[in-house]
Amino acid sequence: MFELSLLLFSLAVLVLWVFRLRHTLRYLKGDHVPDSFSRAALEFPVPKITVLIPARNEEDNIETCVKSLLKQDYPDYEIIVVDDRSTDKTASLVEALAKKNSKVSLVSIKELPDGWVGKTNALHQGMKQANGTWFLFTDADTIHKKDSLSLALGHTLRRKAKMFSLTPGLENKTFWEKVLQPLAGGALMIRFPLEKVNDPQSSLAFGNGQFILIEKKTYEKVGGHECVKDVMLEDVALARRVKSLGYSLHVGYGADLFKTRMYSSLKAIICGWSRIYYSAFGNSLIFLAGLLCLIWLVSLSPYIFGVLSIYWMVTQFSFFSIFLFGIVVLQFLVILPTMIQTYKLSHSDPGYVLFHPLASFFLFVILTHAFLKILFKQKVKWRGGQYRENRTV
Repeated sequence: MFELSLLLFSLAVLVLWVFRLRHTLRYLKGDHVPDSFSRAALEFPVPKITVLIPARNEEDNIETCVKSLLKQDYPDYEIIVVDDRSTDKTASLVEALAKKNSKVSLVSIKELPDGWVGKTNALHQGMKQANGTWFLFTDADTIHKKDSLSLALGHTLRRKAKMFSLTPGLENKTFWEKVLQPLAGGALMIRFPLEKVNDPQSSLAFGNGQFILIEKKTYEKVGGHECVKDVMLEDVALARRVKSLGYSLHVGYGADLFKTRMYSSLKAIICGWSRIYYSAFGNSLIFLAGLLCLIWLVSLSPYIFGVLSIYWMVTQFSFFSIFLFGIVVLQFLVILPTMIQTYKLSHSDPGYVLFHPLASFFLFVILTHAFLKILFKQKVKWRGGQYRENRTV
């Protein structure tokens, strides 16, 4: 009975991996991918876009980000950098860029009002200087291709969306970035599959604060960042607000349009993704528990059963051990292309799929950390603030 149960479980894991491979391959094509037809949807004269960049102590990133945006082939846009109480050279670097190019301007914030998260307040203050009819919210650690604005707005208009967000390419430099980042992002997409997010009949909503394009009228009607002022993961909260009020939300694959380096060390990866999962799964504790089980049973079990099947073949050669080994081999024939594709989706090095069991283990640790924080209603510290259940305290 034990042997039969083990074989049936292994077959079930194989089937789940086949479905995941199918889903991963579909991610590269469909109406969520901006393409050459997106630019054709632009009508001239084009609407003015205001690009807003909240920046706090971003002297290592802000110049590269702004310079990439200054190379855009879009005809009419402005860039507003909001210096949020920085103690480094962020403001002076932006001021130097502004002197050389009239598209760039700086807004400086000296204090954080009660009840606001730093990023939401920065964007709220920056909006007061915006002249565009469309707004692009992006982060200081992003680097944009020259056609990112043109293709993004064209795609938005083509899909008749009022808010459009993109997933990024990942710039990974250290070992842990290369191993963990693609898998961490993939876990988030399990929670927010694009086919449901982009379905107006589904209540599921998602937004990536690294790239959110939204119509000014829609932004104002939903209440702007003031309606999510105390939310740590403001991008998802804003997307939920937009969709819940009946406005069209669309999320696309954007690795070919911009990239970002999110975290540079293992500690930063664990803290950063724990914060993201904490907010993203805060209202879905059961789903998070299911995802933890899924990682342990589906991502890690093939390695465990692989070792066991070889051991049993050596010590007690039988039909069971041969059959189990055969199923494990089939699992890896599906796991390998799935993980290679997952890493390629974010423009990460696919060679690091060899560390998939290590990445799966640490992803389990990160998700467990977020799960315990939510379960025991503990605070999460991030950029000088403390948060509980998606609310600042």
